[in-house]
Amino acid sequence: MCGIFGIIHFDGAPVRDETLSLMGSRMRHRGPDDEGHWIDGAAGFGMRRLSIIDLEGGHQPISNEDGTIHLVLNGEIYNYRELREELLGRGHRFKTHSDVEVVLHLYEEMGPGCVERLNGMFAVAIYDQPRKRLWLARDRLGIKPLFYRRLHNGLAFASDLASLAAIAPVELDPAALISYLGYSYIPEPDTVYRGIKKLTVAEQMVIEDGQVRASRYWSPDRLSAWTGGVDEAERRLEELLLDSALLELRSDVPVGIFLSGGVDSSAVAALAARVNGAEAVKTFTIDFAGKGGQDAAYAQMVADRLGAEHRVISVDAAEQARALDELLAVLDEPMSDSAIVPTYLLSKKAREQGVKVLLSGAGGDEVFGGYARHFPGRAGSAAWIAHNPLARTAARLAFQASKPHLAWRVASPARDFAIAISGANLEFLRRGLRDRQQFDGLLARFEQDFGAARASSALARMRLDLDTYLPNNVLALTDKATMAASVEGRVPLLDHRIVEFAFSLPLHLNPLGGKDKGLFKRVLERYVPREVLVRGKEGFNAPMHEWVEKDPKAIREELLGCAVPLLKDMIDLQVVEAWLDAPERRRPAGESLYALYLLNRWLRHHIQ
Repeated sequence: MCGIFGIIHFDGAPVRDETLSLMGSRMRHRGPDDEGHWIDGAAGFGMRRLSIIDLEGGHQPISNEDGTIHLVLNGEIYNYRELREELLGRGHRFKTHSDVEVVLHLYEEMGPGCVERLNGMFAVAIYDQPRKRLWLARDRLGIKPLFYRRLHNGLAFASDLASLAAIAPVELDPAALISYLGYSYIPEPDTVYRGIKKLTVAEQMVIEDGQVRASRYWSPDRLSAWTGGVDEAERRLEELLLDSALLELRSDVPVGIFLSGGVDSSAVAALAARVNGAEAVKTFTIDFAGKGGQDAAYAQMVADRLGAEHRVISVDAAEQARALDELLAVLDEPMSDSAIVPTYLLSKKAREQGVKVLLSGAGGDEVFGGYARHFPGRAGSAAWIAHNPLARTAARLAFQASKPHLAWRVASPARDFAIAISGANLEFLRRGLRDRQQFDGLLARFEQDFGAARASSALARMRLDLDTYLPNNVLALTDKATMAASVEGRVPLLDHRIVEFAFSLPLHLNPLGGKDKGLFKRVLERYVPREVLVRGKEGFNAPMHEWVEKDPKAIREELLGCAVPLLKDMIDLQVVEAWLDAPERRRPAGESLYALYLLNRWLRHHIQ
């Protein structure tokens, strides 16, 4: 686990070590344990390392036996032991016991096709000297990030936007900021900066002879449609879940588990406990003062059942604010999902207690159908209204005067799906954005990105979340929050074999019987207390909405007293003031007001 970075010049100009040092300095939090550079004329790599496997021998960049192929990798290859044995049997010689060296030797045999043999989370760069080829690849689900920018004479890449912003002047992308206000994140391939892009999910890029060729190497629809019965599917899913937990517990440093008290994190804890043998798992739970939820109580129940070494971290509003300050210092682009705060706080507390790896339940909702928006047939829901033309027309008329934000939301399935994710208040944005074309463009992008929400199939809607919300929001915030604390976050429910299997199942099996996480919960009946399996979803987020509703003073001071010129140009602050002054408006606009607040703070920290 680390931060990687590099440059290749197409005109033969030498890469300077000072430039690599500058790039590395902007992501020290990603790898505080080690740094390394390699330069060969017009190509150069660097890394910042967080040591997890082969603590002494895993230094990067790393080269093959004859020094002609060079690699940097951010992430973990979970099946490295099995691959290593294969490669040793074919005559390869290893100089370390690290997981990344197997990728180097696998590339020698297969070229870029080696990516299909890897089970893990990764962003990898290989420079092939004989071919003068740079190969970049990102893992199948987008667990680890990789950014790139075209230079006037080449291309640069990095695990963190700040590294790429440091080497040449950058300009904010206003369209990306509008997307942020509507989505709560900036959708790939865009970033907050013009000219810097994200390598997308399961994308690889070959840079050779001055040409850049990108392609997608994987899709979850890899397996033939499942033809077995429910009992057979249950057994196969259990096998995959246990094997994934076993693989992702591999580490040369202590491993802990995020335990929220929900189904997914409880599943990860229980599966890890099963394969961990006699050694007790370490679990960490956060308890927010004022949230009024039951997560901590359910987490304690699960921990007691498993005999875990359990720690509850109590957090008040003041500590939340301090955590946000710390996060903003290393947050390379704005994102307003408040779950980033507890993820960071838990990572920080775990690191203080010597834990450098944390397993998360991220991905369970997308793979097994855990969100209400996956089931638009439930009468009376916003998704149901958006799907039914007569109900949609009637609701828009009814909401127009009293709840215009709902009228905007139910106008189409795509808009409803987008707002179910972000919580954005479209009426507030319509009135607040100075340029109406920007608002219209946001609505058009919703239709483009979430058009598949027109499907009534839960599986189709799960796939939509898998392709959009999961990498852009859930996994991005997990990576940013854990790395901010110099901790590695792993996601066992997103082993690509589990994802492929889940999406090979027919709709009557996943989600089983049309019930959220039906097949998954059936497996978990042997592992997780029934009370957890039947409880409602609470959400692993800080109580920001309540904070905005009850105490808008900080937001008022930030937006009306400290607004940066860019925000003033983009947003009518008189509209902001009117919404802050009226409780009946402020509450339904909580997420949008918080998103603006965070954006202004981010801009003040990183741009001014």
